[in-house]
Amino acid sequence: DIPLLNSIASASLARFPEASQQDLANTSWAFATLAFGHLPLLASIAAAAMRRCHDFTVQGLSNTAWAFATLAIHDQPFFDAISAAAIPKIPVAQAQNLSNFVWSFAALSMRDLPLRQAISAAALHRCAEFAPQDLAVTPWSFATLSVW
Repeated sequence: DIPLLNSIASASLARFPEASQQDLANTSWAFATLAFGHLPLLASIAAAAMRRCHDFTVQGLSNTAWAFATLAIHDQPFFDAISAAAIPKIPVAQAQNLSNFVWSFAALSMRDLPLRQAISAAALHRCAEFAPQDLAVTPWSFATLSVW
């Protein structure tokens, strides 16, 4: 229901300064899952999240990156902030988080060598934990970015 989503997006804009990292990540994920790219909402999420990226969980970071990539929102400063916040958390990331990160950056043709190196190092020892989709997405992403 487009009018409802527009209404939710408009109401959310005023609330993002007080929103938690999970609220921001969940909202971006939900709108991406619905393929509803409300640009003012996404710009507000990016602005709020950039100030608090280091408070995000690794799942929140990967889900937010996935959401923006799914909606083809290429925001280099935002993705730079996501990367900087994610790198120290990569060692504890789940396999799906790792593949979400590499897919998100590849889908937007964004190369981030430090993030790729951190993900590669973590994935190297944990490939057995990867679901079939993670195993497919990770090499696809590296191939897409021509980084192998």
